[in-house]
Amino acid sequence: MSTGKVTTGAPGALTTVKGTRTSSPNTWATSTVTLSGTEDLGGGLKANFVLVSGSGAGTGAHSTDSTTNASDSGIGNRQRSMGLAGDFGALNIGRFIPAAAAGFHAFTQTGSATLVGSAYGMSTANSGTGAAGNGLHTNSHNFERINNVLQYTSPAFSGVTANVAIANNSNDSNATGATGKADSKQTSISINYAAGPLSAGFGTNTLKSNVEASATAVPAVPQSSAESKLQWIGVSYNLGMATLGFANVNREGSSTTAAGVKTTGTDASLNAFGVTVPMGAITLRASTYSGKDKRGTGAADDAKLSGNQISAVYALSKRTSLVAATGTNEYKADGAASTAATRKAQATTLALSHTF
Repeated sequence: MSTGKVTTGAPGALTTVKGTRTSSPNTWATSTVTLSGTEDLGGGLKANFVLVSGSGAGTGAHSTDSTTNASDSGIGNRQRSMGLAGDFGALNIGRFIPAAAAGFHAFTQTGSATLVGSAYGMSTANSGTGAAGNGLHTNSHNFERINNVLQYTSPAFSGVTANVAIANNSNDSNATGATGKADSKQTSISINYAAGPLSAGFGTNTLKSNVEASATAVPAVPQSSAESKLQWIGVSYNLGMATLGFANVNREGSSTTAAGVKTTGTDASLNAFGVTVPMGAITLRASTYSGKDKRGTGAADDAKLSGNQISAVYALSKRTSLVAATGTNEYKADGAASTAATRKAQATTLALSHTF
């Protein structure tokens, strides 16, 4: 179940839209079913698989009146992967989130995916208006849930673990009406360090894509292209009664048309802070972030980014948890001369998660 409201418009001319739905958005706080298994192959080698299915509806965290299935709803659409693990580390292939793409969330303790109020869901508060889609993940050129991901995770050496992931997806169809060849390539690298109560890490991600403007044009029509980069550093410290975390995140992206016109699609940076407090069967989390979107044509077109979120997870059993979360995101123009509108989103969700 999810309720929320979105306030948007130019300064002095804001409009609020409210909505409620009985099925939650397809986020971390949606109802999910996870199937997983491990087979001991002997000699310290194990094979495994993971299949995660979401039951959310709506194509965004703020489409509060939508009943359309989200693109990552359905059997195995949140994750489907197979892997091998042993003394060499772990090798996984399939559709999943590369460790480097979302690793900073482990430090900020946000605990939620595209629900508003965390750096994770920043884009859902800011898309569709003004300088749209300044998100870290969920707008165009998504770094998450990529098909055909091959990821290697090293064993720990003196507390240091490395993750390297590559993904290559392409489509080349010359049928009548086809737009031609399209391809995308993603590379993700992260290194993490853990020693006692201290954890630290950094990650870098690059995603490049090309789309052929026409499959049949003679002479050939140039391709349009896009490139995005996501980089972060994070640190956390376990005080015993609570864990404190910090992350600095930057994303830049641009696209170039077939005519050679280049446009900046993303230029967002932010700092996020979080705290996690375990209380027996209940785990409480709180997080806040602030930053800036610098895609405007001048300083007056810059926009401030901010948000906060609180959540609670109650373990009904070892495999079943009840999840509740609420949060707010805001995208606010810096100056009166800005052409970017203000957008504020609030949402609350309740869901059940079960793992087989």
